[in-house]
Amino acid sequence: MNERASAPRVARFVIALLWGSAVLIGYYFVHKPFSLSQAAAVARALFDLFTALALTGLAGGAGRRLLSARELAPLERFAIQAALGWGLFGLLWLGLGLLGLYSSWIAWALLVIGWALLRRENLGWLNELHALKHLWSGTGRFGKALAVGNVALVGGQLCFALAPPSKWDTLMYHLELPRRYLQAGRFLFLDGNPYWGHPQLGEMLYTWAMALRGWETAGALGWCFVAVLLLGVLGITARRAGATSGCLAVTALLVGLSFRGMLSWAYVDGLAALYGYAVLVALLTTLDNQSRHWYRWAACFAGFALGVKLTAGILLPIIMLAPILSRKQAASKWWRQLLAAGAISLVVFLPWLLKNAMFTGNPLYPHIWQTDWMSQDRLAYYRGTGEALGWQSLWLPLAVTWLGVEGSAGFSADIGPLLVLFALPGLIARWRAPDGRLVALWVLVGWLAVVVGGYYSRTLWQTRLYFILLPSAALAAGWGWEIMQGIVVSGARLIRVIGVLVILVLMFSLWQDAVSLARLNPAALLLGARSSEQYLDDSLGWYAPAMRALHDLPQESRPLLLWEPRGLYAPPQAEADVWIDRWYVDRRTIGDPLAILQSWRDEGHTHLLVYCSGADFERQHRSELTSADWQALDDLLSCLSPPTDFGGVYRLYSLTESR
Repeated sequence: MNERASAPRVARFVIALLWGSAVLIGYYFVHKPFSLSQAAAVARALFDLFTALALTGLAGGAGRRLLSARELAPLERFAIQAALGWGLFGLLWLGLGLLGLYSSWIAWALLVIGWALLRRENLGWLNELHALKHLWSGTGRFGKALAVGNVALVGGQLCFALAPPSKWDTLMYHLELPRRYLQAGRFLFLDGNPYWGHPQLGEMLYTWAMALRGWETAGALGWCFVAVLLLGVLGITARRAGATSGCLAVTALLVGLSFRGMLSWAYVDGLAALYGYAVLVALLTTLDNQSRHWYRWAACFAGFALGVKLTAGILLPIIMLAPILSRKQAASKWWRQLLAAGAISLVVFLPWLLKNAMFTGNPLYPHIWQTDWMSQDRLAYYRGTGEALGWQSLWLPLAVTWLGVEGSAGFSADIGPLLVLFALPGLIARWRAPDGRLVALWVLVGWLAVVVGGYYSRTLWQTRLYFILLPSAALAAGWGWEIMQGIVVSGARLIRVIGVLVILVLMFSLWQDAVSLARLNPAALLLGARSSEQYLDDSLGWYAPAMRALHDLPQESRPLLLWEPRGLYAPPQAEADVWIDRWYVDRRTIGDPLAILQSWRDEGHTHLLVYCSGADFERQHRSELTSADWQALDDLLSCLSPPTDFGGVYRLYSLTESR
């Protein structure tokens, strides 16, 4: 009876299922919700993100295998283990390049084999993220509001990270160098790009990411660098000042436009800041436990930081002075530890010195002294004229905060208002504690580096060069929030007023990103509703069509770029003016404009692309070029046939045709 009764039910179920499927299939066969190209665009973006996350997980697992870090909080371990893994993989990829082993299949083989061998460590490293659940439950409504805003800012930058790169230094060398290496299948000397001489730990990781698919994968990896750092800052600040203070510390970093941009620009400053964080954690643990083990790890991470950015050298005096802060260190023991730490840092950094010495004979190429590829004229022009900060030296943290504008002259970075707002009270409140004195030491050393460095080169004013100090400032900001909670006047709590201001600052940052997302619309690109060409036209202006024009030239053409240092979207045979000194050097070594023109032709250059806006900027801001130099340029260009004009911003001349 039951079996006979169930048969009609099954039949009705099957008929209803077939009917529903037929209706939906018929409808969407005609009314397609998305095209094949749109589905492919989404798949590419997800693949780039997945690949970058896989590289990050592998780095975290490798770091976990070598450094258990049980003394640390979960998110502290999470960040410091990833930093260690990335450092080792960067050196590994350099070694493979020197052996001529750059290829897509090797990149994939390393990733797959690495996950197979370290799957337990990788998954254990990812398991540390469960700490976020406890932090969420441990913070109040204000902290949760900050966390939601922080996630929105980080997510918005991910859209830009997955789009084609467009930021200045990325096009000049951060991804341009990896592109050249992958084209050659090996790590090689690029004499036309002086930035080749800088340490390239970050660029090596980008090379691996690009070998897996492309530069969007590298952009996603750059996003991972900063995302891991932010989680680490959250962890250390929450442990030492509370969960809400941890959210505030992350917010203080993210409301800085320049720091937030590190999530999407494919720069290496975020990775340098991660190593600054790792050194901070190691030194704080050294002070807490009087541990030689962690002091040596601090030296190791300082070596990796130097492998990312030379200005990370300011970590070395901090490491030297840190043991004194405990007031328990015998002089003889301090010297032994100091020598051991110095040796460790040197060994970790040594591959980059050897790389330069092997190819150029100058371990610090392109700086300090001249070589066959770097004359004194070029060194002097790049260095420019040093300039004292004057009265700004006395109130530098405020000057950097108020006067730092992203992309402008001077400090050239926007770090937001919250770091200095909260860090100063935090340092005052923690001055008597060893960890407070350590963080104050970081600030003072950075202060001195900017002031003194400015005498050598105005370039050393740039705040972005010292982002390794920002994690310590964020921790101090967390302390500042904590101390302000206890300030009550006539029943009114100061923290409530300050909290409103913090939310206002966060809203301003969200507004800035919303405007950028609406203007450039990377989401449309990622969803396949917009082409990469359209996106780059909006992001790069006339640079994009000018580069396409170079690609349209005959294959045997060799364009020379004047005043334009960016080469990522140019054809491989093009020569960019990376240090923007080609005209200056040629005028001092060759002189006559017609002789300069002939020398370009003798070098095999067939076309000249002049970045007119760049030339105008140099004319206004560089006193090294005289009016005679600019007249000579006009004389040379007047000898050539009429150019192809790109909005008055670029002009493309043929060097094989004359008037």
